[in-house]
Amino acid sequence: ATQVVLWVVPLLCSVWFAAAVFFPPGAQDRVPALLWTPGSTVWINGTVTCCPKPSLCSEGWAQLWLLIIARLSAFAMYPSLVLVFFSKCHATLRFLSRTFVAELLPLALFHGTHTFHGLVFASLALLHTVVHIVRWALRDEIIPYLGRWAGMSGAIGTTLMVAVTGSMLLPRLQRWPRVGRLAALGRAPFEIRFNVHYLFLPLIVVLCIHASRLMVATLVAACVWGGDYLYQVVCRTFRLDVVEFTRLEDGGVQVLWTNPRGFAPNSGEYVKIQIPWLPEPYG
Repeated sequence: ATQVVLWVVPLLCSVWFAAAVFFPPGAQDRVPALLWTPGSTVWINGTVTCCPKPSLCSEGWAQLWLLIIARLSAFAMYPSLVLVFFSKCHATLRFLSRTFVAELLPLALFHGTHTFHGLVFASLALLHTVVHIVRWALRDEIIPYLGRWAGMSGAIGTTLMVAVTGSMLLPRLQRWPRVGRLAALGRAPFEIRFNVHYLFLPLIVVLCIHASRLMVATLVAACVWGGDYLYQVVCRTFRLDVVEFTRLEDGGVQVLWTNPRGFAPNSGEYVKIQIPWLPEPYG
């Protein structure tokens, strides 16, 4: 039920909005409640043609189907993009966990939501890029469009997306012995992989450059996450003047402190601790 409300319904709406351009011109005038953008598909000298804008012009069924896949995959990314950022708004999720919303949404499982929609977003982005390149190749337009902002930002964004998602998927390589030496990448330290994951910051910039609608969706999602993160840093970070460390027999360390005013974690939550006198990544 959660996936239906948060993902499937927005996904269907987004894809349907994108599909309207593949209807004939004038279709929107007949059913404006169902078609939210003008149609652009016509027949010219017996050839099906769709040209909503110069970079999307397609002639013939092969190019048209490639355009359909490229456009629908692009708009299908939007719900996952929003959920990727929202699922990491820890302060917001913590507030919601103390409300009735916690009875409706599995907030404790939202890290899984982040992982799933990160993979969905990356897969759709890769599909979108490959299909556009194939379509441009059929039209002998690869060089012109890769040299423009849309093509260049798409190529850079896809590369960054592979790095961002791949950094967190590397440990899974150890489950596949057939990949050979690549399995060694799965043993890369978490700190290195986590730092690579921060490439999502330049990815935000690239997404904003790529397309106007994508810029709006990206800015909304990124600003919500950024505001949430800033609130955590300013209002949910506490200074501990006295901390007791006890070395345990199994090699672990027990840490005890008195909870400062305003610090009231929920049972089972993680707490990030910074120990200034230890070097990174231990401090």
